Amino acid sequence: MNNNLKYLYGFSLKRALPFLIAVIASRVIASIIFPQFDDSFITLRYARNLSMGYGFVFNYGECILGVSCPLFGLFEAVLFLCRLPMPQSILIFNILIDTALMIAGIILLREFASRTTGIIFAVLFSIDPTLARICVGGMETQLFLLTVICAIWLHYRRRETIGMVIASLSFFLRAEAIVVIALILIMELNRGSLRSTLKLLAFCLILVTPGLLIMYYSYGAILAQSVVTKLGLS
Repeated sequence: MNNNLKYLYGFSLKRALPFLIAVIASRVIASIIFPQFDDSFITLRYARNLSMGYGFVFNYGECILGVSCPLFGLFEAVLFLCRLPMPQSILIFNILIDTALMIAGIILLREFASRTTGIIFAVLFSIDPTLARICVGGMETQLFLLTVICAIWLHYRRRETIGMVIASLSFFLRAEAIVVIALILIMELNRGSLRSTLKLLAFCLILVTPGLLIMYYSYGAILAQSVVTKLGLS
């Protein structure tokens, strides 16, 4: 852990500086070339309406769950309340998250693979046009990926409770987090502790259930319409 902190805050951060600049530059260029994803504007409208007191809805008076990332929408609503420029603030936020992802990738690969592997990752992450496109799309993908990495890493570091908190909250960023939660539970069970596994499961249910109940009470559903359609449940 101390080596990781030294790597992050010490002299090695200077070595990573060119890659950080490359990440920021590539994302800025991508923001000029590519438009935001259509779905991002749906979430922005939900967030704006909430900040204006109309509720977390697309159209006032229509309680339809049309976003698959309600937690990200609530975050955007806070930005609207702070009167920050939107969607520019989300672009800046996602770029910052991308820099955090690159730093996390370098640290983890340095620890579990080699310094060379970390450098290769940094180069590819900095210049990959697909990653740059996703970043400037205005969605929650970057934040979700960072929370997933943090949750799994914290569990590996024996910070199981904090890791489960992050994994459970990430469910409201993307429903795919259920896979991450299952993975953490399997990892805990693999350590040979059924009691601690059940404890983490109970803790997850305590965190997730209230949000699901609120969603069901408000919209009559716990999954966004788009997710239901893709799953063929409509």
